[in-house]
Amino acid sequence: MFSANNFYQWTYETYLKDNNFTMLTYHPFGTRGYKNLQKWDLSMREGSGFDSNALDNAQVLMNDQEPIFLENFTEWKKTHVPELPFGTILDIYDRSKKQIEYYHNDNDKKKWAEQHTHFEDPVNHFLSSTTDKTFASRVMFPGIFKPIIVHSELRSPDIQDISDEFVPVYVFWHGLVSRDWYRHWRLDKNCNPDITRADNDHRFLLYARAWTGTREYRLKFVEKIIENNLHPSFKYNFFETDNNIHYSILTDVNINEYFPKQEFIKQESMITHIIKGHSADTQKPGQELHHDVTSDSSAYIDIKDYKSTAIQIVAETLFDTEKIHLTEKTFQPIVAGQPFLTLSAPGTLEVLRYYGFHTFDHVWDESYDTIKDPGERMTAVLEQIKKLNSLSKEEFKQVYEKCLAVCEHNRQHFFSDRFEQQMLTEYDHNFKRAFEKQKEYAKENPGGSRFWVANEYLTKIYKTDFFYEQDQFYLRWILDEARNHSEEQYQAILEQYWWAKKLVNS
Repeated sequence: MFSANNFYQWTYETYLKDNNFTMLTYHPFGTRGYKNLQKWDLSMREGSGFDSNALDNAQVLMNDQEPIFLENFTEWKKTHVPELPFGTILDIYDRSKKQIEYYHNDNDKKKWAEQHTHFEDPVNHFLSSTTDKTFASRVMFPGIFKPIIVHSELRSPDIQDISDEFVPVYVFWHGLVSRDWYRHWRLDKNCNPDITRADNDHRFLLYARAWTGTREYRLKFVEKIIENNLHPSFKYNFFETDNNIHYSILTDVNINEYFPKQEFIKQESMITHIIKGHSADTQKPGQELHHDVTSDSSAYIDIKDYKSTAIQIVAETLFDTEKIHLTEKTFQPIVAGQPFLTLSAPGTLEVLRYYGFHTFDHVWDESYDTIKDPGERMTAVLEQIKKLNSLSKEEFKQVYEKCLAVCEHNRQHFFSDRFEQQMLTEYDHNFKRAFEKQKEYAKENPGGSRFWVANEYLTKIYKTDFFYEQDQFYLRWILDEARNHSEEQYQAILEQYWWAKKLVNS
């Protein structure tokens, strides 16, 4: 079974290392925006004397854990003021940034005295001459190829919006890693679909612990549950505050009156929580594993919740949007052998069927999955809940029995090699297609952002055609590296930039 711990290492070794691509990962849990960045392959290239970042053919941002939000690019740009986050043309950068007499011999000192007024501050230049997207794609991720962004969302306007500056690669990240997170439940008999769950007083299970940001729709859904007097049929985990905001700021409904909050949950079966690094492998036999319920507790399975309910209402991270970003939340009921309805973007059930899962359109109306308007989609889900809740115990049990075969198929399929291989094959195809697209873009812009940045320094910041010895060394160096990669691309770079040809011919 694929290991979540090794996913990034495997990606780097399989697709990026031999291409001289650097991979950046970010771990968003507990944060918002591009924080906790980690760069892979930070070693200095032997004997170069320069930051290895300067010679990467391309940068690859692994944005696969969370949805892409374009406003994060704006925040990222603001974060790097007044420093620029790269070591391109180090001597020119230091000289223009610090405004110092950089050179020691008399000839260079004279030239510096004559020409230092031609310099423009590089930070102000790149902030004013780039958009949020181009700052990220050209300044944050310099290379001779267009940067790649690995994401996990489908039908996304945001992906379309950044495709002119990044090459997107889709991977079903949560599908792959959920199999690892939930692997301990594969042989647990408590997760087998069970007709006796239809007898539970709580017919529905809802996890909606976090309710700010993209999850604010969950409060509206809870309001609807209470308004329709459906709350007695729900088992629900509720937090009074999320991101230091009390729910009363956003709703007049006294939710605590209907859904008392839960301080912690107990888990008697062994689990692994990869995100937090907690491992049940070290748990002693018979020992109960306790943990606080947090907004990222969806990486846990609380089997007692499933044994005491019948149908899960999956409240995904995204709902009020057309982009589909499925997480481990979608796979919780599948692992636990539970039927489900989903609060997610339209087309979610269609995507699940594409990956080989079955849904419950033979049992209840799933046309809500086709409704684009989020309010109407939520109402359609509530209608199905009301119909199921209105059934007598015997009628509900008959309906529930029709779900069991689907639950069993889904559970077996989730843990199957076939599902894993489909996701890995798709990932492989998307990466290889991205490499081809990079080559297509390189025909139009062979120097990429690496040489674009150099050109900006030399023609708009440096504002002179004179090259100091240190500058010549750096520029010849990146030209040699481009030539080592591709003679054809190197020749195209010489035609693209007059100063590159001048250096070679001098």
